[in-house]
Amino acid sequence: TADLAIVTTYLPPVTQSRAALTRYFSRDGVDRDLVADLVAARQDAECSAWSRQLESYKLRLIIDRQQLEEYCAEPEYYQMVLRPEELEEQLVAWTRWFSSSALEIALSPEPIDIPFMLQGDTVIIRGDRRNRSEPRPGRLSGMRLRDKKIAEEFRRESWSLIQLTETHFKDKAFIAPWAESLARRYRTDYRRSH
Repeated sequence: TADLAIVTTYLPPVTQSRAALTRYFSRDGVDRDLVADLVAARQDAECSAWSRQLESYKLRLIIDRQQLEEYCAEPEYYQMVLRPEELEEQLVAWTRWFSSSALEIALSPEPIDIPFMLQGDTVIIRGDRRNRSEPRPGRLSGMRLRDKKIAEEFRRESWSLIQLTETHFKDKAFIAPWAESLARRYRTDYRRSH
């Protein structure tokens, strides 16, 4: 099985809340049932693609922990504030993928300056925010670099991030309840402010 590393500042899109996506795309009076069907079809396709990745690769998912905590404190989808149950749905979807032995996770205490995906000798520079289709002006996104030396530098970076991560933030059994606690904290804060 080949290795695939994803070093990122956000949860994988496959984890997005179906309820939040449906709410977002039906805001302008679009038929909610039609939107729900389209969202379900898109998410099912993303889940299938993610499953195929887990069957084909040993996947290392390295996430910037501070960015994840900030997102869970103020979660949004394209500037639409998520409801507590939508964040919970997203975190449950994320932790559901933990069951795969092909998935290794590290929540890095170190900031991730350049999100990237590394597959063999190919590095793909990724968008630096959750709204991948709208990268910040002046930022590179989707650039593919096919060079053994460059890939080796990025490989070292990914291993360095894993080594700097505390043991419990690489332990799926610890991360799942930790994510639940972030969702509970957001639910409490949301109720206070609404």
